[in-house]
Amino acid sequence: MYTPGDLLKLEAANSTFSYAEVLEVIGDELEVNFLEEQMGLIWRFNDDPRRVSKSSVRDHIKVDPITRRTVKAAWKQFGFVCDVDNFARTEDFNSGRVYLDLEKMDDDEEEDEKDDGYDYTDGFVVPDSVADEPFTFADGSAPVQLSEGVQNYLTQQGKTSEQYVQEMHDAVRQYNHWQPTDRSGIGIKRYVDGLSMRASNQANNERWSKRMREIDCKNPPIK
Repeated sequence: MYTPGDLLKLEAANSTFSYAEVLEVIGDELEVNFLEEQMGLIWRFNDDPRRVSKSSVRDHIKVDPITRRTVKAAWKQFGFVCDVDNFARTEDFNSGRVYLDLEKMDDDEEEDEKDDGYDYTDGFVVPDSVADEPFTFADGSAPVQLSEGVQNYLTQQGKTSEQYVQEMHDAVRQYNHWQPTDRSGIGIKRYVDGLSMRASNQANNERWSKRMREIDCKNPPIK
């Protein structure tokens, strides 16, 4: 009946309710992460798993498959909207009392890999279907495996893979602040932003399917 990723409404003290996500089913108990209200009408998961009795469940929403779209729809049934990390009551969001960046949870339809505009022949970019794990940011503090062409370029430039990763992450963050004023620049930025959003959606859908939290692809880690 219950599976990891399902959402729960649980009976709490003083005739109130709490909300949680199922992590694991253990006999007559469920290991869950509770959604808890923070300051400023923002709600976030408490990453300290706890066990609850199945008898305390007052409402149960099954989420299958686990994608951003199905998760958003499920939380909507409980009266919440969400972005990558934050949640808010629907009435608080609609009234403007709280802000969430819902663009990070954009629901554009995925396209087939053959139509996504990427060139997979050089090994630098690989489709999700053949990747061993969902996309994660490269670690700029340790050597990383790169394609032969990129590695040869770095050797010629006398740079390490760690330096390359940091430069790429820094370039992405600088791009976020680029505000072109000419028609050509505006067109280029709109095009790149569209590709970026589509790639981010695909990567995070794959992470959702593996029960991994979303990442903000526009802000990779830097030292």
